[in-house]
Amino acid sequence: MKRLIIGSMPEASASQNQQRTQKPTQHQQSRQRQRVNQQRHLKVVFSTGVQPDKWFRRFDERTPGWKVASAGTDDPLAYVRAGQADVALVRLPAEGYERPADMHEVALYEEQTGVAAPKDHPAKVMEAIDYSELVDEKLMYVTPANGWDDIAALREALQVVAANVGIAIAPRPLLRGINQGGVVHRDLFGIDATTCPRTRVALMWRVESDNDVIQDFVGICKGRTAGSSRQAASRGRGGVNKKAGRVQKTAKKKAVRTAKRR
Repeated sequence: MKRLIIGSMPEASASQNQQRTQKPTQHQQSRQRQRVNQQRHLKVVFSTGVQPDKWFRRFDERTPGWKVASAGTDDPLAYVRAGQADVALVRLPAEGYERPADMHEVALYEEQTGVAAPKDHPAKVMEAIDYSELVDEKLMYVTPANGWDDIAALREALQVVAANVGIAIAPRPLLRGINQGGVVHRDLFGIDATTCPRTRVALMWRVESDNDVIQDFVGICKGRTAGSSRQAASRGRGGVNKKAGRVQKTAKKKAVRTAKRR
């Protein structure tokens, strides 16, 4: 057997050493697989046109061990009722809607009404339109009197509008979400609720499914900051509470010093 002379062996290049250093061991690979398996998901569905990405990012950043798994749909509440989703961001009538007893509801915001017109319509050079400027237009669709948009009917109407026939009036985010080619959409003002009911967006989830993770997501959607006591607790830290404790101790010391001076 030929004896190896250590000094004659070629030295590994820096890149080779780096590759060897970076290659995970079996133990590290096992830990990585465990972390992936331990990752849990909050399943959120949202109405067509709703744009919740900023809330999803904040939840992912602030909630260890959890990520949002999301999907847009024309009927998000059906998925929550079927147990296929945890929370829904739902488009609802702005007035007259009664929350079912088995569902929680948290209002978020009211939507802007919009109008869709053919791509060569004068609306394309405007930022917003007053309804009085459209009274002579043929109305192919408007949000029904009950405030519930028929999205299938709206999609069909927008195809007609794209063929240079008439206009459609619906929530602006919904028009944006459908994104029909050949049309432009703009904010619409000066239209009363009897002609086109207003809509709003709310969070809804089943009463029986309520838990701290859902409450954290609700708080984020409502504007709760990363430094709030609830968010700090979800990360296993009590930063805000500790700060409050320090403030209380400082106030107590000042009170004692003041009493001694007297």
